[in-house]
Amino acid sequence: MTATSRLPGAAMPLLLATSILLSSATQLRVPGTPVGPGELLLAGFVLVAGASVLRVGAARIQSTTRPLLFFWGVAIMALAGGWFVGLTSGESIAATNRDAAAYLFCASFVIVLVLQHRGADLIVRAGRWLVFESAVVVGGLLAFGLVRGGQVGMVSVWYYDVRFRGWAANPNQMALLLAPLPWLALALATVESRSRWSLRAAAVILVGLGLATRSDALLVAWSLVGASVALIQVFSFAAKPTRSLIRAALGRVVMPLALITGSVVVGWPALDWAEGRVAIAFDEGGQGADRITRWAYGLEAVAQSPVVGFGPGSFSGPVGPFSGQEAHNTLIDWATSSGLVGLAALLILGFWALGRCLRARSVWAIAPVAVLVLFMQLHYVLRQPLAWFYLMMAVVVADLSFRNRIHATEAPQG
Repeated sequence: MTATSRLPGAAMPLLLATSILLSSATQLRVPGTPVGPGELLLAGFVLVAGASVLRVGAARIQSTTRPLLFFWGVAIMALAGGWFVGLTSGESIAATNRDAAAYLFCASFVIVLVLQHRGADLIVRAGRWLVFESAVVVGGLLAFGLVRGGQVGMVSVWYYDVRFRGWAANPNQMALLLAPLPWLALALATVESRSRWSLRAAAVILVGLGLATRSDALLVAWSLVGASVALIQVFSFAAKPTRSLIRAALGRVVMPLALITGSVVVGWPALDWAEGRVAIAFDEGGQGADRITRWAYGLEAVAQSPVVGFGPGSFSGPVGPFSGQEAHNTLIDWATSSGLVGLAALLILGFWALGRCLRARSVWAIAPVAVLVLFMQLHYVLRQPLAWFYLMMAVVVADLSFRNRIHATEAPQG
């Protein structure tokens, strides 16, 4: 028997999507606390979804569920061991109850979501709602911010009048919401025929909103993934067998020649521009050197407790290890908290998710995971339920794409 929810069919996905969206509204949180409308709604979702699992006393453990349960089981044990090491070594001052609560909340959110009856359907429907809600609500914030000089009620839309942050306290928090979302919208459009064009239109709006954040991590991820998707699409088109002479000439002669010519004419200036942009971003406010320093100090902290780390908390900083600040790199920050045990579990989970997406043989299924992985190299995202929802959504959409491909292959010809 599997768990079921007593909420109406449309209410559960809408609640989940709205909760995820509002979790980025850090300007609306109670001052001095990590609690805001998004967190309260997410807590409500966890309670309702958890109650539905407990009500039947058992839940079906599926192939897409086991890796996530395995990860959080290992992670909680590693974090507990790291906390004990930090306590006995005197470094527990850097650990915070806030981080511990965030990890437990994310674990609870992931576990109750994947144990839901028809959990994949719930994730897809919530993902669709999230795409449209984000395009309308965040797009509305940008429009009102442009018209009303950046202030929308208690929300200050701009960060130093330059970067769009919406209702987030920091533009990078808004960038985390927007970075994988257009790609997930395009991935959904490949498996849903009814809302295909509306999803694509929403993706265009979300791209504009993401660019307005001027997040370097977002721009780097989108540039690399976008270029890769374009190349794969060109070569995929050229490799498709066809009986049409025009299509064959277009795919195997015209497009490859255009690609080569474009690479020569546009490629070198584009590389020069990219090199200059990277140099500017690296030097801007000293952020490049600061990040490298933080990474180095984070690795120093890992070296002092390599097995299980030091438990929940931030163990890097600009002046040395154990300065109580993040390294701004998900792999390093996670390793400082959970050691190589937790890092190995995270890498296994990541390769599993990538494998599910590669199995689908769809660039649109792979792209959101690639964007999220690249974004993670410059920010710490594992305490954000939003990041976990994106990972699960990418895997579910990839599985749908895989099943559609298998059904198309097995369909009778004639």
